[in-house]
Amino acid sequence: MFNKQEEKDSNFKDAETIIGPSVIVKGNFNSSGNIVIEGVLKGGVKTAGNVYIGDKANITADIEAKSARIGGEVRGNMKIEGVLQIVASAKIFGDVECESLSVEMGAAINGKITMGKNLPAEKKTEEKLAEEEKE
Repeated sequence: MFNKQEEKDSNFKDAETIIGPSVIVKGNFNSSGNIVIEGVLKGGVKTAGNVYIGDKANITADIEAKSARIGGEVRGNMKIEGVLQIVASAKIFGDVECESLSVEMGAAINGKITMGKNLPAEKKTEEKLAEEEKE
């Protein structure tokens, strides 16, 4: 999904929205393309594309995306449809839902992690309760 500098350069080139390292943004982003965040964001991020969060980025937002690479600090919940890559410099404070997860040594995650191709955890629980009531 994301491979070091070559992949980072590719994401910058293909990105629909780029928040540079000196930029501070407050607001919600809804997009169908890739989003690159190197600065500060307070709000929300929702995209059908990929999210690349730089190593020095500071995010206070819930994030929904196809796949993501996290390098900075994220305070909020994440719902990632595919692969979530968390690199050594990342600090995550919030719950994570994803299909597949890669975590480098040194990364910090403080929250619940739910993985798999199935439904989100809340829906699984609701369906399980419904099945048990039928029995």
